[in-house]
Amino acid sequence: MAGNATGRWMAALGLIATVGLVIRLVYTFVHGDNLAELGIDAGYYHNAANLLADGKWFVSPVGLFNFYGVGQAASHPPAYQVVLGIASVLGMRSVLFHQLWSCVLGTGAVVLIGLTGRKVAGPRVGLIAAGIAAVTPTFWVNDALLMSESLVLVIVALVLLLAYRYHQRPGVGGAVALGVATAVAVLTRAELVLLVPLLVIPLLIVTDRRDWRRSLGRLAVSALAALVVVTPWVAYNLHRFDKPVTISTGLGQTLLAANCPQTYFGPEIGYWAVQCVLDPKKPIHAGGDESVQEAAYRRRGIDYATSHAGRVPFVVFARVGRTFGFYAPIDQLRVDERDNRRELPVSIAGLATFYLLAGLSIAGFVLLRRRRVLVFPLVAPIAAVLVAVALTYGQTRFRVPAEVSLALFAAVALDAVIDRLIRPPELRTPSTSHRVRADATVRRRPAGRRRPRQAVDDRSR
Repeated sequence: MAGNATGRWMAALGLIATVGLVIRLVYTFVHGDNLAELGIDAGYYHNAANLLADGKWFVSPVGLFNFYGVGQAASHPPAYQVVLGIASVLGMRSVLFHQLWSCVLGTGAVVLIGLTGRKVAGPRVGLIAAGIAAVTPTFWVNDALLMSESLVLVIVALVLLLAYRYHQRPGVGGAVALGVATAVAVLTRAELVLLVPLLVIPLLIVTDRRDWRRSLGRLAVSALAALVVVTPWVAYNLHRFDKPVTISTGLGQTLLAANCPQTYFGPEIGYWAVQCVLDPKKPIHAGGDESVQEAAYRRRGIDYATSHAGRVPFVVFARVGRTFGFYAPIDQLRVDERDNRRELPVSIAGLATFYLLAGLSIAGFVLLRRRRVLVFPLVAPIAAVLVAVALTYGQTRFRVPAEVSLALFAAVALDAVIDRLIRPPELRTPSTSHRVRADATVRRRPAGRRRPRQAVDDRSR
């Protein structure tokens, strides 16, 4: 019977994933003309993937608008480029083929979110969470835009799934799997390294808190597994640049673009400004390799933030507000359309859905706490996004890791609503049931007959 139920559940999840894939494909094909002109990051990923297929490993795409010029490049972590590069190796080199490949990634995220929801709070929660991921615009729009957030959804959902599996059945294998998944997350978006202190370390310690030696041992094993995954990329970067580079060289230009007059004053407070990086009056982008330029960008960005410390709290508020939709939300959606080719009607629908999910998530969080379900793994991606955007800049797509958790929390709340709506009424009210039990007692005991003496004697003994 359990096998049949699992089979039916998997079939339902497959149906939801199919719906999600159809939505992604329809959007890609119907709006293909509008999406043909890629944004800066998307163009980088697309061209870098094709260069990988040609044997040119991690160099700046020729002819693409970029910050550093042509040469050795690590301005983005490698994972999404490698995933698109697999498609390129198979002969799928066009923008459309890369979009379709990303649609497959997005569909995989739907499945993983469903499996995570099932692990956290039961089968129905899993299907609801998968449904949210299948139809919510902010979950599928990045697939057609060729943004690394398509892979971020997959990896964050996988990390959460492995985290809850480990908590329920701790072991060395689970610790290794969690370490590997977290390392891939870092190689997808560098800021996801925050999942290590916010999720992985606390989980491994809390799960085995009665045996500190065991917990520390599994933590060491998990860290070793993560290092095995990350080390080749770090070693490659340390070898090919003039200055030390670990995951990427993107932090410097990000800090400079986010800490300059255009982003501290004026209509785009809390965002980023490419003109601050490419300032013709201070052309530091013209000399040295990426590592040298990154160091110069980083120093200038930090210097500006330090000299305008009084503005930093308001700028941080604007950064977080732009990301989570409570500061200049429509203005941010227009900026998303300008810089990331994200169509305004789709963005408005995504913002409305986000508000709904955020409200439901509060209820879902409370319900899980009442059920004594471990919730901090779900909170960790939200906290990671908050820290990352507070230190850099705000943008809608940076919210994606948090939206995985919001979908799961919201699914718990919707499951509770559905349960209340479909729960059958009691066959008898408490008062009626009490009368029925009393009547049955009377019928079993003839009137006027005393309790047997033996019962009294037993009671006295």
